[in-house]
Amino acid sequence: MGSAIEMFTYVISKDPIEPYNPGERWTAFSDIGSVFGEHRVALSDYLRVENAFLQAVHLFSSTSGADQLQVRRPEVAFFMPPWLPSVHDGKLLTMSEVDKVCKAVLRDLGVFVELAHERSLQIKFGFDLTMHVATSVSADEVVAEIRSAGLHVRESEYSNYFGHDDWPVIETPADNEFWRSVSNLTGHRDSDSLFILERWAHGRGGEKWYRTTRSSVHNITRYLSPRSLVTAFSDLDIFLVRPHMDAIVEICGRMRSSLDEEPLVWVRNYSTDNSTLAVTVLDNFAELQRVLAGQKETLAFFFYPEIEANIPHLAGVLPDPDGCVRSIWPK
Repeated sequence: MGSAIEMFTYVISKDPIEPYNPGERWTAFSDIGSVFGEHRVALSDYLRVENAFLQAVHLFSSTSGADQLQVRRPEVAFFMPPWLPSVHDGKLLTMSEVDKVCKAVLRDLGVFVELAHERSLQIKFGFDLTMHVATSVSADEVVAEIRSAGLHVRESEYSNYFGHDDWPVIETPADNEFWRSVSNLTGHRDSDSLFILERWAHGRGGEKWYRTTRSSVHNITRYLSPRSLVTAFSDLDIFLVRPHMDAIVEICGRMRSSLDEEPLVWVRNYSTDNSTLAVTVLDNFAELQRVLAGQKETLAFFFYPEIEANIPHLAGVLPDPDGCVRSIWPK
């Protein structure tokens, strides 16, 4: 492990970092059209601030000698907007791609990432149009230029925003030995089916489900994104029911389960020979009712498994080509 690098850390924000009452300032893309004080926020107001943040990212990147930035710890709450590049952990983005990702984060579109360049630059976003930057290069001129664009900058402590997390993480590599163990994973009953949950980003929008068999489990690996967390389950029940709420309620009651406590995973276009499952995770009956509206085909679903529950499973993280696990996934 290399020696510690001195980092200059800054908090960059639309407004001064100080207490204020809700309603005094606009702080989000969604505030466009709302009135604060006597001013109605226009799109041009927001774009001026957004462009200043994008300029700040470019300035710090240029000072660090970076023409690309690496994605770290991506999070996708719902789904990826189609105009965004993929953002799995470790993905290198061109600066034009960085602009797109930063716009999605600043506009609260349910996408969050940290950006980095080697050990010399780290960028992460906070709430209320705030950005945290740690750089190994003195950035007095950059700070002055950012301030001239209308943003506020103050120095901060590195540990406040970029300290190491103290929770335990999964260190098991999803290597050949891992997949051999998955193929031998046994459950409480004799079944050849396995279900694989891939988390390529934190959040429900960063998940994919696969169904496979023990003999063909290795075929799944070609679909997985680098540095993903993969969890294999051997005892998941797929329920096939008619598209009627009474049938779902009956199943939930039989399982002594509530959607509010154990989400339901609805499988769209269920097919026994399709390895990639197109799914929607439903957290409440209102969502389920919307899904069932107009459905005439038989539905397939299973209950979202709790890792801590008594369900046989194995979890591992896809390693880098050198065999090392570098993405951080809490246990």
